[in-house]
Amino acid sequence: MKKRLFYFLLDGFGCGETKDAFRFKDEGANTALHILQKYPDLHSSYLYDIGLFQCQDNSSYCYPQNPNKDTFSCTQEMFGSVMGEFRTFPNGFPSSIIHNLENLFDTHLIGNIARSGTRIIKELGEESYKNGFPIIYTSADSVMQFAAHVETFPLSQLYYLCEIACRIYCHELPLGRVIARPFQGDSSDTFFRTGDRKDFVYPTPPNPILTNLYNHQVHIFCNRIFKEIFHNNAMELIPGKSNDTLYSYTISRLQAGPPQDNELFLINLEDFDMLYGHRRDVQGYGSELMKFSHILQQSIPLLQDNDAILIGADHGNDPTFEKHTDHTREYTPYIWIDSHSVRHLEQPMPLSYIGQTIQTFFA
Repeated sequence: MKKRLFYFLLDGFGCGETKDAFRFKDEGANTALHILQKYPDLHSSYLYDIGLFQCQDNSSYCYPQNPNKDTFSCTQEMFGSVMGEFRTFPNGFPSSIIHNLENLFDTHLIGNIARSGTRIIKELGEESYKNGFPIIYTSADSVMQFAAHVETFPLSQLYYLCEIACRIYCHELPLGRVIARPFQGDSSDTFFRTGDRKDFVYPTPPNPILTNLYNHQVHIFCNRIFKEIFHNNAMELIPGKSNDTLYSYTISRLQAGPPQDNELFLINLEDFDMLYGHRRDVQGYGSELMKFSHILQQSIPLLQDNDAILIGADHGNDPTFEKHTDHTREYTPYIWIDSHSVRHLEQPMPLSYIGQTIQTFFA
């Protein structure tokens, strides 16, 4: 019988501050605990029953060894590649970089500050929309972001700008990611980011673990984030971008019965991070966890004997944290579920244990 594994990466779901959290000014962060305290309905959820909120107490967690706290670095580490330290730009990028990009693309860039994506288009979106000027901005992560209105700065042009910026600066600075953030609307009150975000990441060679799985006839499916992080690996893109579409996709695959091939599904549930963590929306985060809990509970009876589900995360994003609105440096949960049992780690393991576990499953 063929094997099938679903890896759910709960983007931004940490389970307590790491020993080096002080380096990031993240002392006191605990995404799991604080959401549970603010959203008590989770006590009666399937996620609570399987120990997701007790991972730190039970020593069933992974710890990062990379010096960053972003999705790219942590996901790379899960599959055995520990990144070096990327630069951050809390005061914006050097003027030489801005002038170089303006000259290359014959356009004026506005912004060049550290801001949240929703706030920046509210502040500068109208100027960008009126004049066709892209907004360049950053955050606490090592990231260069470009926001532009699709009507006055076409999507293809925005992607090209980001790709060239990535090729020049990801190695030179070094920089973790360059992100295209297109938006629509006709005023600061109606602007909204579209679903056409695209990440251009620090260039890496094909990942050895994923390459080995592919060479051993494991069909790998993934959603957008995994596809962009491991862009040099052969993986089939899962349709849809929101958590809801990924939930529906998972149920449909399970309902289809036993797989014809060995299959690995790499599913990053980004909404936890993007819609609720960064926006410090505790109730929204709790509600989304309840939704995922119901989907997971529906999935268990559909598991075949050679099916398994692995639950993990990349970093924290505590929605109660008040020092900033960025990721928090935290340990991440580890839970293994198959048709017979729920298993936890007996002791904390490095984040790279995720990839080792996946590789061993298909061995």
